[in-house]
Amino acid sequence: MRFTRSARARWLCAPAAADKRPQATFSAIAEGTETVSATRPGEGAACPGATGTETVRFTGQGFRIRVEDTGPALAMTGLSPHGAEGRQPFTAAGTVARSADGVFTCRLQGPPDCGTKPFGGLALMLEGSSVRRGRLTLAVGLRAEDPADVFASCPALGGFPALFADGPPQAHIAAATLFGRRRSTLVLSASHDTTTEALSGSSQIETSLTLTLRRS
Repeated sequence: MRFTRSARARWLCAPAAADKRPQATFSAIAEGTETVSATRPGEGAACPGATGTETVRFTGQGFRIRVEDTGPALAMTGLSPHGAEGRQPFTAAGTVARSADGVFTCRLQGPPDCGTKPFGGLALMLEGSSVRRGRLTLAVGLRAEDPADVFASCPALGGFPALFADGPPQAHIAAATLFGRRRSTLVLSASHDTTTEALSGSSQIETSLTLTLRRS
């Protein structure tokens, strides 16, 4: 069989084209809210039962990621500073609103300084994994010890901030959506609620996360 020059070129290029797998690069921003509510029984007349709440709202610094179809699974790689395969660290800032009285504050020396205060420098991590072919899971969690509490005299309901106390929220997205070019901006959402009852009181955690991915 004889090949013309153009046919030979197409034949030689065919394997390389077949081996090229889909990939996409995104600029990303993570935003979230978590509300923790805890109720505790009283400890006498001086320390009556009460309910404390804490709501954290944060917005992360922007970063870049790349998603590739490796064949067996989808792989995410962080492209911003300190990024690596499967992860991208970033920092976030926001506000924390806290209220507490009764049994939560009865042993304080002086009045509580509860209210709403800003915070910054919160160290977070985006992690990407693909357990099922054709779908990517993105999760955001804390990547360092909790920073110093912004309240001097208003007890925290857990670590400060009370963020992802019930585990990191996870968002899922299909490969067809990631690699399709019809949508330039993808908005992923994740949420979960947990209620715990015990003799020492009860607590409820409500978490929501939004990841905005813009093609770059």
